[in-house]
Amino acid sequence: KGETAPVLQIGALVLDPDASSPSKNAAVRTWLMREVLATDRRQGLEGVGLAEVTIAMPRNLVVPPALQALGLDDGEARDLCRVVLDTLRLSAAVTMPEDVDIKDPAFSPRNVVTVVREAGSEYGVLAWLPSKGNNRRLDYVTKLFERRGISADPREVLSGLWRWFTDPNGSWSKVLTTVHSKRHGAVFALSHEKLQLVPAAANHPLYRCGSCRQVSWRSIAGVCPSYRCEGELEQLDSASLDGDHYRSLYTDLEPIGMRVEEHTGQLASDYAGELQEQFIRGDVNVLSCSTTFELGVDVGEVQAVLMRNVPPRPSNYVQRAGRAGRRLGAAALVVTFAQRRSHDLHYFRQPHDLIEGVVAPPIVTIENIPIVRRHAHAVAFAAFERRAVDSGADPHKLVEQFFEPKGAAAVDAFIEWLQSHPTALHEALHRIVPPTLLDEIGIDDWSWVGRLIEGGDEGYGWLARARDEIQGDLAGVRGMIEVAKDEDNFKLAYALQELFKTLSKRQLIDYLAQRVFLPKYGFPVDVVSLDVSRAGDKEAARLELQRDLRTAIVEYAPGSQLVANKALWEPTGLRRPPGRALLKRQWNECSGCGSFATWLGERPDGCPTCGEASGQAVKGRGFIQPIFGFVGKRSEDKPGESRPPKAGSAHSYFDEYAGAEPSFEPMPIGPHGVIEARSSRQGRITAINKGRGQAGFQVCRSCGFAKQATGFSKAAPKPHRRPFNGTDCAGQLDYVHLGHQYLTDVVELRLPPSIAMLVTDARSVLYALLHGARAAGVAESDIDGTVRTVGPLAVTLVLFDAVPGGAGHALHVANHLDTVVREGLSIVSDCECGEETSCYSCLRSYSNQIWHEELSRGAARNVLAQLIGSTT
Repeated sequence: KGETAPVLQIGALVLDPDASSPSKNAAVRTWLMREVLATDRRQGLEGVGLAEVTIAMPRNLVVPPALQALGLDDGEARDLCRVVLDTLRLSAAVTMPEDVDIKDPAFSPRNVVTVVREAGSEYGVLAWLPSKGNNRRLDYVTKLFERRGISADPREVLSGLWRWFTDPNGSWSKVLTTVHSKRHGAVFALSHEKLQLVPAAANHPLYRCGSCRQVSWRSIAGVCPSYRCEGELEQLDSASLDGDHYRSLYTDLEPIGMRVEEHTGQLASDYAGELQEQFIRGDVNVLSCSTTFELGVDVGEVQAVLMRNVPPRPSNYVQRAGRAGRRLGAAALVVTFAQRRSHDLHYFRQPHDLIEGVVAPPIVTIENIPIVRRHAHAVAFAAFERRAVDSGADPHKLVEQFFEPKGAAAVDAFIEWLQSHPTALHEALHRIVPPTLLDEIGIDDWSWVGRLIEGGDEGYGWLARARDEIQGDLAGVRGMIEVAKDEDNFKLAYALQELFKTLSKRQLIDYLAQRVFLPKYGFPVDVVSLDVSRAGDKEAARLELQRDLRTAIVEYAPGSQLVANKALWEPTGLRRPPGRALLKRQWNECSGCGSFATWLGERPDGCPTCGEASGQAVKGRGFIQPIFGFVGKRSEDKPGESRPPKAGSAHSYFDEYAGAEPSFEPMPIGPHGVIEARSSRQGRITAINKGRGQAGFQVCRSCGFAKQATGFSKAAPKPHRRPFNGTDCAGQLDYVHLGHQYLTDVVELRLPPSIAMLVTDARSVLYALLHGARAAGVAESDIDGTVRTVGPLAVTLVLFDAVPGGAGHALHVANHLDTVVREGLSIVSDCECGEETSCYSCLRSYSNQIWHEELSRGAARNVLAQLIGSTT
């Protein structure tokens, strides 16, 4: 412990808690405390025979009287004290240095403060002696007494040790120190100042249990300290552990500095490009990427690619694996982790299907109304820009140049020009829009311009929404700057001015694409943002958090958390532009027939399917469509090793056909089976997130503040903070769900009346077909489904494209239904789980976890086997 000598050196690893850098000091102490609290000692220094964590005892420490009459010598008595106190360490009942935070993810999953008292255990509080049964301390002392033939009562001995250890005037009071808790009073914990990490030495014997193989540094009569282990400790030398994997890592592996950064679509493009350049230079040597890194990126000599799950298709695998080994003579390591779900396990058993599989040609549907409509917007915007440049004006490249009202904003000139119905634009649209969609989009009567500005039947117009959002944002930030100046808070005013520049100087094309005004290929249609910039966080300027609305109602819902740029962010409310109300609809499932319906405004008189009286048909609640996006802030928590929590899950319902309702047509399945099917490009899907425990959310009518509800209450609302500026608001909080509606391709299947199905059976069959869709070349991520109740004991199966507007996947599955049914039957027949249940190898997936407990592979197998006339 000299001024320059390291405290501990193991192989090439040097730990120096006395380093001059405070950040390094805290980081090293955190690492050391993690070793101290290691519950799985096989992976720690202690468990591989490199160091011992022990209690430092003064030479004049008196042996407890309770042990003096047991026939133990002083060394054995001290070791017994160490062993029983060590059980507290392994349960994390240890104080922490001031610069170490027990909530740091390094201590996960046991990153909570733990204490101990003599009796009565509860969460975070250990009992020295169990009120009934056994625990580690009683188990060890009982085994020792039996081995030595000691007749004393182990409980009485441990009780005497507790009194000795906790005596405030005794010599052990600095080892087991008092911790004052508001809830529990005086409790205790091991003092971290009395714990030592001592390197192994030739004169320090080492032991290993012949039964559980746990390494120990103390032995009394060869009793193994592991809980409920009857094995015997055998003395070892350190060389006998040389083959241990973790010991080899500590002693032989040369540590290399690692800088890990995120590279995903959640980052601003400039910042993402900067990280990419740092990776190429070697300043960053590990990138955690999403699928944004899959195409068109050459980052030089990548040595390894690790995929956390099996990609959807062989084409995805080729693109991801192809990031490595792109230089002549370069070696590449590609590792794919297969999760325990149907998709991953299929390719785990048959990897050649992924690595050498045929890449299916893409399915392109030309007559896609949302895509065609955005192309019409793009043609109009390009024509307006050419007109402006030809007249001598500068092109509008930045958001502020198009939307800022300096005199008259360019966006207003654009609207006025559209309303003049320019002939050249009309001719251009006739050249690109499919003839079958001219009337539906409204090209000839120019009704598409009205939908663009006012929205018409579709709701808020895309261009008007983008204009009001950015103008409202800029006006709000201006007001906040003036308030900060009036309060002489110039530091905040400067930060807000930077925020203003970030908002106003965004690329106009990018902004319009994100607001679904222009095409944005490869990304969802209904995109909303989680705005975290209003909290004044500098890191927020590096983020662009957008999600498809179907995903956003879960990931951005109040109570959820998400990781972006190595930080946790949490939603605080729904964005509500000035002068605009949150869009709220009603929904219910009929208590008579189970059919689903939504409406805007007053409740209908009865169920449209069975006529059930409306007063008896209510099972739903109002749901808000957060079309303006969400507001959030950085969470005080830190990212950990586990996935952040989500506030509920989205359940999809088939609502109605937007156009004419199609007719069912028979489709043969195999030599005997027939399924009736009908399809449409205009199926309305409603996705609803009911929150955790289906308790819903509380949303302020006035400011958009939102939180997760814990139960319905008519009590007066408590004041809350407005999510966009932090000021107090006393607005009314409504109990609602979050939802999203969209049109997409749907296929509705009706099985023969001879095949009886309950709703739970139908749901099992549905997911067997969705998993079987891979046989038709459709990935599970591209298609979804729901069970539609059409009357008492009458259900149909609805398959639909997982993207708004549709991409032809459900229609493709309908054209290959025989193949899909047989693949689904194979999946549920070959699985090894119980017939009455299911697993990730057959029916379960991450997206259908709400139904896991009711899915039955046996029910799905029986129905599909009947359908194709199979007896096996």
